[in-house]
Amino acid sequence: MSWDDNWTRALVTVLAAAAGAIIAGIVNAYAANRKIREIELQYLFKRRDSYIDNARSVMAEVYIPISIALTKLSNSYERFVSMDGAPQQSAVQELRNEFETASLAFLEEMDSLFARGADAYLTTAIDERLNDFNNFLRGSLDRKALVKKRVYQASISLFGLKASSNLEETAEVTTRVGRVRMLPMTISTFGAKLGYAERVLSAPIDSEEFETRFKNDVVQIKFLVKDVTLGSTAPTIN
Repeated sequence: MSWDDNWTRALVTVLAAAAGAIIAGIVNAYAANRKIREIELQYLFKRRDSYIDNARSVMAEVYIPISIALTKLSNSYERFVSMDGAPQQSAVQELRNEFETASLAFLEEMDSLFARGADAYLTTAIDERLNDFNNFLRGSLDRKALVKKRVYQASISLFGLKASSNLEETAEVTTRVGRVRMLPMTISTFGAKLGYAERVLSAPIDSEEFETRFKNDVVQIKFLVKDVTLGSTAPTIN
């Protein structure tokens, strides 16, 4: 065997060993990262279980009353908006009055719960969503015009330097164009980013905007309540 052949075999052996070491390192690193992720998830699950257990300890005093109150309010609204045919104005007004009364009763019950410190046992998501819904409902009962909150966002990132700005405005919407619902959007190009989002803060209770947000909020809050009372499926590890 020639000198060159020996060097070739030695080089191949070294390269094969190096490749094996690299592959083994990648596999070991992946396994270690996955193990760390499993430990982190186990910790988060235990902390969440403790969090949910504390919430469930007041299920009958806090969560069940919220769910019942939401159902009553939702049923009253459905009667108001689901009249068949062309009902008389007196019948429409009667159902409107019924819904307004149901809304005030709902808000009074929520205020009573919060006054007794029930929010201390609410999950953060339910607390924020329920407060936001209460403000929306309270502000809509006597509202004659749609009120929107618009958020304009702008940011730029060049050569490691970043700058951003947010502009918010809240105003009544009186034009047909202004009532058109714009979906949240973000445009990015050449290091610059522009974004827009809007949210209905209050609306006349006989408007489409009120119906859309009312139904969406009720569904979301009831889903969050069921997540506490019935539990949810734990996420898988990727």
